[in-house]
Amino acid sequence: MEIYDLIVIGGGSGGLATARRASSHGKRVALVEHDRLGGTCVNRGCVPKKLWHDTAAIVGALHEARHMGFAVQASPPSWASIRERIDRYIENLNGIYARNLENDRVTRVQGQARFIDPHTVVAGSHHLQAQHIVIATGARPKSPPIEGGHLALVSDDFFRLTELPSRCLIIGGGYIGMEFAGILSSFGSKVTLVETLDRVLAPFDHEISSHAHALYERLGIDVHVRTSVKRIEASHDGFSTSIQSGDGSVNQKSFDVVLSAVGRAPNVENLGLDSAGVQLDDRGFIRVNDEERTSAPHIYAVGDVTGRPALTPVAIKAGRRLADRLYTASTEKMRYDTIPTAVFTPVEIGVVGLTEAQAIDRFGSESVKVYRAEFKPMRKALMPDSPVRAFVKMVVAHREEKVVGLHLIGPEAAEIIQGFSVAITAGLTKKQFDDTLAIHPSLAEEAVTLR
Repeated sequence: MEIYDLIVIGGGSGGLATARRASSHGKRVALVEHDRLGGTCVNRGCVPKKLWHDTAAIVGALHEARHMGFAVQASPPSWASIRERIDRYIENLNGIYARNLENDRVTRVQGQARFIDPHTVVAGSHHLQAQHIVIATGARPKSPPIEGGHLALVSDDFFRLTELPSRCLIIGGGYIGMEFAGILSSFGSKVTLVETLDRVLAPFDHEISSHAHALYERLGIDVHVRTSVKRIEASHDGFSTSIQSGDGSVNQKSFDVVLSAVGRAPNVENLGLDSAGVQLDDRGFIRVNDEERTSAPHIYAVGDVTGRPALTPVAIKAGRRLADRLYTASTEKMRYDTIPTAVFTPVEIGVVGLTEAQAIDRFGSESVKVYRAEFKPMRKALMPDSPVRAFVKMVVAHREEKVVGLHLIGPEAAEIIQGFSVAITAGLTKKQFDDTLAIHPSLAEEAVTLR
């Protein structure tokens, strides 16, 4: 039997952060992982996605340069060669994570973890015990629950594509589906995206959703809301699909690739959670309280497996703060009310805080005010035919006009929102934004000049 102060199950962002922080407090820590280190984000999520997004942006810049009169003859490298570069980069990251664990004196155990009692975990030939255990096993993409749904690729498969599909159907208009649609379209694929709800990016502010939808249509992406895919069949030229519109009509369309982005399921199977006394919620995620504690008082869970916002920085901060609470005098908990996030669409989206609807639900309509601006960003000023429009929306609450939400669409919105998230997390007011001198000309200045 191997005895530790802490066992962490899962070597993704949340698990790595928890293990390393606990070790920094002088604790004996074991991390159990059956796959490559880094989890979804590094291996088949935000890191390779961002690299594809950045590469697609170069393709777009070359296209725009030609329209501006530059004698640009370059064509993008093959899809396969870009994928090879990205794969090499990720392999390097895997090695860095392994060395970090070794340098931080965290014991790495390769294997599938399973509880055999509330304090004992088995992984291969290893039997591990600890006073505290953290589950950080993440989540995986779901296939669409339709006839032939198994024929659809999921987000993991996107990063294994060996060539650019000429025609692609994307099922799901959340941020994953929207990002993949933007990347594929930028490289020249003809993309159709369908969403069963009445708008894409449904969890986002309604005006962000409508602006993103309109932009995609101007970019030539075929977007359909209130629409569902009923069937997928293999055909001689790819896949035949039956697509039902909101009016009930059904159309047959063929595609080279069907990609599903309909949500994610928690990785809880085969963990032996019943043996540990760990309960799941109605959606199948591990139920935790505001301290990341499960129904078993010495077992915790962080990251995507909890059903909390599936973002790498959320898992990292939740894990680090958990380790600090366990092994220091800290009482700080993870805040879930001012989470900044970005959507890496061809024109980026950056948001932090509450949507207008959320603010009204929380504070009442009489206490909420909105400021907004829409304009053509200067980066596109010399391209009269550019479809790009920037949008800035600020949501404030109460008489002091505390800024409770900021929503951007525009070039580099992800970088811009990170800075403003500090201000919103600190509880700044609209007047304090107004008192800040603008940098001109810039997109960011709109947030401090709104009227």
